[in-house]
Formats: sequence, structure tokens, C-alpha cells
Amino acid sequence: MSGNLHHDRMVSGLAQYLESEGVRIIGLALQGRNQPREVNGMVPDVEGIDASRNPVYGEAEECDSYANDHTRKQLEAFSRSSNTRVFLAVPSICFATAQDYYRTNLAGRKITVLSYNGQ
Repeated sequence: MSGNLHHDRMVSGLAQYLESEGVRIIGLALQGRNQPREVNGMVPDVEGIDASRNPVYGEAEECDSYANDHTRKQLEAFSRSSNTRVFLAVPSICFATAQDYYRTNLAGRKITVLSYNGQ
């Protein structure tokens, strides 16, 4: 849980998006909510299960952190299993560069980069 209001809004928005896609949220890194469990040594911002009972993990990052070593290691940890879906939400201003970064640096991993337009 970050304590950063913008990050918390991104986490909430990511969870809402995943719910709209049929994911049941079981952990959310927000105060007063069930916290996500550790996955391969890392804790996601959002933990869910899809309709096929496969794990779904989400991470919300700012433009200055989506490409740092910690975030890359988190996404690698979350995407180790072939039946897992991983989502990364970033502000719309850096969406294209984040998408290019993960296509290049974590090619072959199931990581979907989403644009967050909220305030």
C-alpha cells in the first residue's frame, strides 16, 4: 500500500477495469481491503481470478517507475506461470513508451499495458 493518492486511484481504476472484464478481485493494495498475497517473492497491487480460475495480477505504476528494476522484477515474478495474466496500468502520457518497453524487454510474457486516464 503506497499511501500515494494518485497511485491508489490507479490501483482502484485497474481493479474496476479487471472486474468489468470478469475478474473476481481477491486482493487489493488499498487501506481497508484484503491485501494481495505474495507471488514469487513480490506483492502485486491487484490480485484476482478469471472465469477459468486462472490467476490475474495487476500493477499500477507512474511514468517514472514503470521501467525501473523493481517493477520489471515484479512483472517477471507475476508472469512466470503460463496461465497467468498480468496487467500494468500507467498514466496515459507514458502509455506508448511503456508498451514499447515491455514488448522489447519482457517479450514472450503475458503482460498487458493499460492506459490510466483518471486524475
